[in-house]
Amino acid sequence: MKKELLILVILMAMALVTPVAQARASMEPGAARVQGLINYSDSAFSKKVIFQGPGYTVLLFAFQQGQQLKPHTIDVDAFVHILEGTATVVIDGGKQQVTAGEMIILPKGLSHALSAPQDFKMLLVK
Repeated sequence: MKKELLILVILMAMALVTPVAQARASMEPGAARVQGLINYSDSAFSKKVIFQGPGYTVLLFAFQQGQQLKPHTIDVDAFVHILEGTATVVIDGGKQQVTAGEMIILPKGLSHALSAPQDFKMLLVK
C-alpha cells in the first residue's frame, strides 16, 4: 500500500504541472490555484478532468453544502485530497470527516460515498 500511495502522490504532482501552467499562462502571475479551476454548481456537484495519463486520471470536484456522491465502488485505488472545506467520507460503512489539507485513500472494490456538510473542493487521482 505504501508503494501505491507514493505512486499516486507522484502522479498527482506531475499531473498538476501542465494544467496549472496553462491556466497561469492565461492569467495574471500567481492567480492560478487548483481550486480556481472548478466552480460550485447549485444543481449538482461539479466534476472536471484536469489531466489524463496512461492508466490514471486526475479530477477536481466541487460540492456545495448538502450535495453528495452516492455509494459506489471502483476497480482501482483512488487518492483524494481535500483542497478546501470539509467532506464526510464513508468507506465500507465507516464514516470520517476529512478537512482541507488532508487526504484519504479510497480502496478499490470497497463501497464509498461522499457528502458535503459544508462546501468543499477535492482533487481525485484514480
